[in-house]
Amino acid sequence: MDFAALIPSDSYLQKFHSLSKNLYPNKGWPTEIYTAEFDDTDLHKFEELTNQLNELQMSKTYLLDVDSWWSNLKKYSEEKANFTTWQDFANPAEFPVILSDFLFSSQGSRFKPNFMFDGDLLCNQAAPPIKASKFTIEYILFKGPEEHIPARRKIEEIVKNSDISGAFSFVKEYALWETDEIIGLEIWRNVGLAMACVFIVTLILLANFSVCLMVFTIVIITFVDIVGFLHFWDITIDVISCINLVLSIGLCVDYSVHIGHAFLVAKGSRQEKAVEAVATIGPAVFNGGMTTFLALVLIGASTSHVFVTFFKVFVLTVLFGLFHGLILFPVILSLVGPLDKSSSTDSIPANTDSVPAETGQHTNQGYVLDVLGDKIK
Repeated sequence: MDFAALIPSDSYLQKFHSLSKNLYPNKGWPTEIYTAEFDDTDLHKFEELTNQLNELQMSKTYLLDVDSWWSNLKKYSEEKANFTTWQDFANPAEFPVILSDFLFSSQGSRFKPNFMFDGDLLCNQAAPPIKASKFTIEYILFKGPEEHIPARRKIEEIVKNSDISGAFSFVKEYALWETDEIIGLEIWRNVGLAMACVFIVTLILLANFSVCLMVFTIVIITFVDIVGFLHFWDITIDVISCINLVLSIGLCVDYSVHIGHAFLVAKGSRQEKAVEAVATIGPAVFNGGMTTFLALVLIGASTSHVFVTFFKVFVLTVLFGLFHGLILFPVILSLVGPLDKSSSTDSIPANTDSVPAETGQHTNQGYVLDVLGDKIK
């Protein structure tokens, strides 16, 4: 998620950012590769690292440019210092001298801020021991996580394999890329844990596995509808939407679990129990959804990404929760809902074939009571 998305859409800062992005677009993302202390014995590592980065830059796979002090130092040594190869100055005597001359030259002076020395760097004197250094690479512009995640992994792999002490790459966009990399796993884990909690609590409170399973299914269907509709409502998966989606699971279960509980309490056939459940608790569930919707109405006028996302997620939660809880779920219960044990027992007709006929208008129950009374006497 771009941090600029958190700026209200009607803010002057957002307008400036949009104009700047359109009129002066970036060609790529400049990134710094940092290293710790090193000396002439580590120069072959810089050679290998630079060669691999240049190969990526030539292939235009991930990198747009590589601006390394090492490449420019080699070019300076060949043109100005008459060294044939970089191995000729890779020794304790030559390397500090040529590095100092390079950093004070017109060709290498721009790299002077890229070094930290254990002492003062003076002209015409050998450079002090190096404490840290950096150079710049530039990523190409990526369209999304499917491109920048493997690009960052490739660069980190190359830097790690170089075996340069303390080497790492950094750019502020890494914070966004890191979020994109882990958010998929995070949302699946958090949604799974929320669903598990809903199932366990519902099972304990309803004490009926079949109805609990139906409620759980309705929650899943509602959640899928919410996520799917957010795509067409211009909401992407980011930190803010993920938090709201996890919260929506606990809210959408409320619309179906009340109907399930009322169905278990009701008497009669499946259809009668479903009608009674909707008639008794349905108005309360509908009123609860409407009051929640009214509480969200004012947020819909916000221009902040945080509040707009909150509004869209919970409006969809209320709409789909009411639809599935008051319309879809009762239909399912009327078809496959559990029957009441007492009603199923009462529906079995009594066998009266062996009972002798009596004069009078006795019912089966009255006849049995008369026979028991005669035996007691």
